[in-house]
Order: sequence, then C-alpha cells, then structure tokens
Amino acid sequence: MDSVIQVYGLEVAQNMLAIKDADWSPVKVTGMVGTATIARASRDYISFFINRRWVNNRLLTWAVEEAYHGLLPTGKHPVAIINISLPLNEIDVNIHPTKSEVKFQNEPRVFVAVQKAVRQTLVEQMPVPEIAEVATAYKPAVTGHPQAVGDMFPQLVTPSKVAPTLVVSLPALRVIGQFMASYIVTEGPDGLYLIDQHAAHERVLFEKVREQHGGQVEVQGLLEPVTFEVNPREEAVLKSHYTELGEFGFSLEPFGNRTYLVRAVPAVLRKGDWSSVLREILDTTGEKSNWREKVVISLACHGAVRAGEVLSDDEMRELVRQLEKTSSPHTCPHGRPTLIHLSSGQLSKEFGRS
Repeated sequence: MDSVIQVYGLEVAQNMLAIKDADWSPVKVTGMVGTATIARASRDYISFFINRRWVNNRLLTWAVEEAYHGLLPTGKHPVAIINISLPLNEIDVNIHPTKSEVKFQNEPRVFVAVQKAVRQTLVEQMPVPEIAEVATAYKPAVTGHPQAVGDMFPQLVTPSKVAPTLVVSLPALRVIGQFMASYIVTEGPDGLYLIDQHAAHERVLFEKVREQHGGQVEVQGLLEPVTFEVNPREEAVLKSHYTELGEFGFSLEPFGNRTYLVRAVPAVLRKGDWSSVLREILDTTGEKSNWREKVVISLACHGAVRAGEVLSDDEMRELVRQLEKTSSPHTCPHGRPTLIHLSSGQLSKEFGRS
C-alpha cells in the first residue's frame, strides 16, 4: 500500500479494492482495482504484470473495462493494478523487442479470468460514495514509467496490506422523507443516505427489464392501435430487430408503406412517451448484444420516475426496498451513483462534536 501511495497518491490508495480468491487454474489473478470515485479520463492508470513483469496488452485492458461496464460514467476509465500468474508455456513475450507486449496461448481464458476477477471484486466491495470528504493534507501526484511501477509491487496484493473490505450491499435503510422532489432521504446504521430517485429507479427497472427480456415481458395494450411512421433508415433497423422488439414488449405489424400499427408497448413505460422511446431505439446502432443492452437502458431511463416528481411515503419505501434487492445498487445503468452517504462521524465533526 505504501508503494501505491508513492506512485498514485493517498487518495487513490484509499480507494483501491483487493482482488480476492481469483484462481481459474492455470490463470491466477491478483492485484487492486479502484472504486468509481477515482475514475480517470484516460486508460493510463491501468497497469498489468505477467508473472511480476510489466506488460502491455489490449485484450487485458478490454477485460478490465468490461468488468466496470455500467459502474462508470461514459468517458471515464478505471484505475487498476493487475498481476496475472500463469505457466510460462502459456505466454509468448518475444513478439516485441522490449518484451513489453505479450501474447497468450489461450486468450479467451485469460480474458474471462481477468474480467470475472475484477467484476466480482467490484460487485462485492464497491462502497457508497461519501459526502464532503475532508481534504487530506497529503495528496501527491507522483508519476513514473510503468516499468518502474512494476519494480515497486513485489507484494502487490497481500491482504493485510490493503484497505479493509467495504460494503457488499446496501444496509437496511429507513425512509425519512423527500428533498427537492428528487432525492429520498434515508437513515442507515451509520448516518444518512441520500438517494437519487431517478437513478435508483433506473437501476431497478434496468435489472427488471433485462431479466424479463425474452421471457414473460410485462406489456401495456393500447386502447386503440396507433400508426407509427418510419424513415428508410429506421425501417431498416426495425426489420433487422423485429423479433427483439417483440421480446421487449413492442407489438408492431406492417400497415402500408413505411407505416406500422402499434398495439402494445412495454409496461415499464408507465408514463413515458413510448413513440419517442421507440424512435430513440430505432436510432440506436451496434451489434445485436450491444443493441439489446442499449434498448434496456433506454427503457429503464424513460420508465423511471423523474427528478421533480413528488413521491408518497409508500412509493419511496418501495423504491428503496427494490433498490436493495438489485445486484448493483450503487450505480444507475449509465454509471452514475444512485446514492451518497453522510456518516455519523462526518456529522459529528461538522457540528464540532468530535
């Protein structure tokens, strides 16, 4: 941990999580990964070591970025120090004169091992962001060549030298009220938790829609079929994803030249403008798997309660209970935090009680 402080500074060191129990023989992954609090604008803070030697590999970077999917805002990248141990016959370090680049005999196996190790660590240990952390007196930003960094981490992930395990899931929260018709104020075991109602509901709906997709999707039948006209580009997307749209709850059928009859829409769009959502979906491009996720995010975003919407006590309590049951309660599908925490210790300090 002292080495992390020297290279990256105290703030980064205090927000690193240890990778634990990540052994997918013959690949063993150890190291530390950063919380969303210390996300950076570039990938320069992601370092890899193969059997303690610093290396450069795009596949590994992609694996780490995939592990953070949905946990960081767009344009932000994680801080990570990853060491991969595997037999020498599994790697080839001679493809580059400096031996900084490396190729694996079984790339998919290494990718999966790294992605799962990092994702598991984040899901189990990601903390709730703190409000108004007191600035630390020591906040250096020492930089150095990654090779030098590698020499400083011979004991990279000794459990006793890393930060203690943080919250695995949300604590039991008691709703106190609503602030600015946008935030739910709750009380937990150690202080106040302020919940962004839109972001929280997005997370709840995202997981609900993703779970229902392809199965028993809840739909809302329209009182009368409504015509929906599309341009040539939108029609091309609609035709290529016609089956998937039905799986998400859109009941569409051809009705003349570039016109379709809409008979039902996803029930998750309770008050949403379904026609705008459908047009937004048809403007979405990408591979099928990527396209499906974007659709789920779009439905969750448009179906969620909005900022400025007054909620009853029962509605707030139900939303908090649903958020507690999600697999990733700390962020919305876009990677923004769903809640922040003001600890009892911080309150005491601000009121001069400590």
